[in-house]
Amino acid sequence: MRSRIWLALASLVGLLGLVAVVGNSGTASATGGCPAPRVFAESQAWWSPVPGTTGGKDFGHVHVGACIPDRDVLSASTTVPLTLILHDNPGKLQDVSVVFKTNASETTVAKVVPSQRTCPVGQTCTITATAPIDISKFDRSGLQEVRFRVYVDEPDGKRMHSSLNFQAYVQNGKAKSDVTRQPYLRSKGWYTGFGYCEADVLGVPLPDGPLKGTVRFTVQQVDHGPDDVDPTHHRVALDANAHAGIPGTTLSDGPGPLPATTLSVDTTTLTNGTHRLVQKVECAKGNQVVSGAGVFLFDVQN
Repeated sequence: MRSRIWLALASLVGLLGLVAVVGNSGTASATGGCPAPRVFAESQAWWSPVPGTTGGKDFGHVHVGACIPDRDVLSASTTVPLTLILHDNPGKLQDVSVVFKTNASETTVAKVVPSQRTCPVGQTCTITATAPIDISKFDRSGLQEVRFRVYVDEPDGKRMHSSLNFQAYVQNGKAKSDVTRQPYLRSKGWYTGFGYCEADVLGVPLPDGPLKGTVRFTVQQVDHGPDDVDPTHHRVALDANAHAGIPGTTLSDGPGPLPATTLSVDTTTLTNGTHRLVQKVECAKGNQVVSGAGVFLFDVQN
C-alpha cells in the first residue's frame, strides 16, 4: 500500500478522522477484495412507509457499489466494475450515469445500461456493469470528482436513484483546478418529491490497507439543501447487513441528523479480515421515508 497523508477533519467535518496505523508502508494489498489501491464503497437508496402509518409504499432498495480509485492518481483512462443490487424493488432500472464534476462544470460523460434491468419482487438481484473513466473528458486536472448515479423508475410513475460520489487526482494535461465543493465520499438516496437523503465520510482518503489498534472514523448525516427533506433518524454500525437481517454493532443511533462525529473502534475486538462500516439516514415526510445508506469496506490485521 502506498503511503498516504491522512487529513483529520474530526473537528470540522469528517469519517476517517484519524487512523492509528495503516498497514505496511510500501506493500500493496487488496482491501475488501478490491485490487490495491482501490477500496469498495457503496451507496443505497430506500423507499419505505413510516412505521405506524398507513398508505405508504415499500419499493425496497437500489444499490450502486464499486472498487473506487478514491484519491488515487489517474494518469490514463480506466474502467470501474460496478455492482448494482435491486432488493425487493418492483421498478425498472434505467441506467447508471457516469458524471464528472469539476469546479467549472458537471457533465454526464457516459450512460451504462445493464443487461438485466428488473428483479422479481421479494428477491435480491445482483447485476454487474462497467463504468468508463475517460480522463480526457474532465475539463480540468487536479482533484476532480466522479459520480455514479443509478436510476430506477417505480410503479407509481416516480423515480428512485442512488449516487456514489468520490474524488481522484486527474493528470490529463489540462489546467489544474481542484474541486472544492464537499470533496469527500458521499452516499445519497433520492426520490421524486423528497430530494436527497445523504450519509458522508468526511476524512480522506479511505484506508487502502490493513488497520490495527484503535481507529477513529468521522461521519455525518445532515441536510445539504432546501429542496431535500430533513433527516429524521440516523444510524452508524459495524458489519450490519440489512439483506441478511444482521443489525451489526451500533456506533451511533438516534433521532434527527448526525453532525460531524468521530467514532472510535478498537480493532482488537474484531476478527482479522474484512469489515463494513455502514451508515443509514432516514428522511421522513407524511407516511413515507426515503433513506440513504453508505457502506465502505476496510481490512483489519492485528
